[in-house]
Amino acid sequence: MRIALLTDGLFPYKIGGMQKHSLFLAAHLAKLGGEVDLYFIVDGNPAHLDPKPETLIEAEDHLKINYHALSRPEVPYFPGHYLRQSYLISKKLIAALQLNQPVDFIYAQGLTAWYPLQSKKKKLGLAPIGVNPHGLEMFQLAGSWKAAMKQRMMRWAMSDNLKKAPFVFSLGEGMSKLLLDIGINEKNILLSPNGIASGWMSREASAHHKPIQFLFVGRYEFRKGVEELHAVLRRLLDANQPFVFHLVGPIPKEKRIEHPSLKYWGAIQDEKQLQSIFSSCDVLACPSHSEGMPTVILEAMARGLAVLATDVGTVRSMVSPDNGWLIPPRSADALEAALMEAIHCPEEKLLKKKQYSLQKVRKNFLWEAVANTTLREIERAITHWKKEQPGFRN
Repeated sequence: MRIALLTDGLFPYKIGGMQKHSLFLAAHLAKLGGEVDLYFIVDGNPAHLDPKPETLIEAEDHLKINYHALSRPEVPYFPGHYLRQSYLISKKLIAALQLNQPVDFIYAQGLTAWYPLQSKKKKLGLAPIGVNPHGLEMFQLAGSWKAAMKQRMMRWAMSDNLKKAPFVFSLGEGMSKLLLDIGINEKNILLSPNGIASGWMSREASAHHKPIQFLFVGRYEFRKGVEELHAVLRRLLDANQPFVFHLVGPIPKEKRIEHPSLKYWGAIQDEKQLQSIFSSCDVLACPSHSEGMPTVILEAMARGLAVLATDVGTVRSMVSPDNGWLIPPRSADALEAALMEAIHCPEEKLLKKKQYSLQKVRKNFLWEAVANTTLREIERAITHWKKEQPGFRN
């Protein structure tokens, strides 16, 4: 089977969950014996990429991945310019795809299939398309009026794409429900969850650190729940609760709390250093107001951490009382109560939660398993497509 995977960026050239998802999904679909044409957008000249795309997946040079890097279309700034750019990106990716060998299926990340889905040229001769909208943040809570306006425009574009797509990928249960609410037919929804590389896996969960070590990884923005987290941390520090809190990400210095129990690492790109920080902690705190299927939770589980997270997106498919604490979003009181429970959690009980995280991610969320699930769903979609389009010739 030959699959085209379209994405507006690829890790490590562009940092983000969807970009990392694209890289590892392509590699593991190829590991299953398929051939993957990976079309992606980069800033600048594609000829000057460092490292070269073919070196991204170590020791996997035998995989059948054909890399097609294209430069990002330039669009002058105006309100909603990113939508225009997204459409032009889609058009550029599809034009490149049409110059190469036919494929059996097109896996489109985000809005990368916008052009063919909107095209009035009914005979583009393309294979069936499956769109993965990932977290659908534009349908979730906005943090400001500016964000709400942007979400409204993005919501229109994404909704139109999803309704016109032959197939739509869901990260899991929470996202599937949202897709049904948007109006997507259940039979057109395919499962394609997020995954974690086996290189992230710890052999075993570490013993309880004293005092307990918490971890937050993310940007300083409204939907990540950092403001509520900081407010709760101030209350816990005032109450002299015993803990250390590590915060990784580009959190502005003026927003930080000066206290010896809080350690701000800044943004970290080195994966080995990041894994080391995870391993030195006991509990990941992910108090987001909206999410899809956060990679950071999978990373924490793979390093043997318990997880304290809000019940948004598909988080409940990863977090339960067995391996952590699931709380409602935007509730500082619930966040404080869960942090207090974690601080005073008996060592044996906390260790069981950490061990369960390792077991669950090893069983359900390693990329090998995720790619198998995705491939089965693609095969099912192709079979359905051929029945619905008996005259189709790729």
